[in-house]
Amino acid sequence: MKIYIAADHAGFYLKEKIKEYFSDKGFVLQDFGAANFDQADNYPDIIFPCVKQYIRDTNGDFSKGFCIILGGSGTGEAIVANRVRGARAVIFNGQTQENLDLVKLGRLHNNCNVLSIGARFVDEKQALAAIQIFQTTQFEAGRHTSRVFKIDMLQ
Repeated sequence: MKIYIAADHAGFYLKEKIKEYFSDKGFVLQDFGAANFDQADNYPDIIFPCVKQYIRDTNGDFSKGFCIILGGSGTGEAIVANRVRGARAVIFNGQTQENLDLVKLGRLHNNCNVLSIGARFVDEKQALAAIQIFQTTQFEAGRHTSRVFKIDMLQ
């Protein structure tokens, strides 16, 4: 499975740890940056190309790969991701059971294919826990299918 990953300066160091973890497990990673820590970078310039390429390559099909984006809170990054037709981002910004449940529900009910992590609020262990839930939860389909289709057609 391929993982598309990108982060601004606030998520840079956590992105590097996540890359190392998944590389050691044999995943193919495509890193869209930031290539180094630079407080002057702008997350839309980094996140949008990543999500756009993910959708181009997979048509948003989670079985072909998924996308992880990181920033300070994860909110701005999710907003950028959700501007790309076919991308559906869920935010994780804290290791509470409720936040982990939101990640799970994002996959179950909304077929989210982009995980946006608020790096200022989580450590590596917490981020990996959320990614594992995101990666292993299957879309429930059924009554949710038509809703996701309608969302994708809004743009």
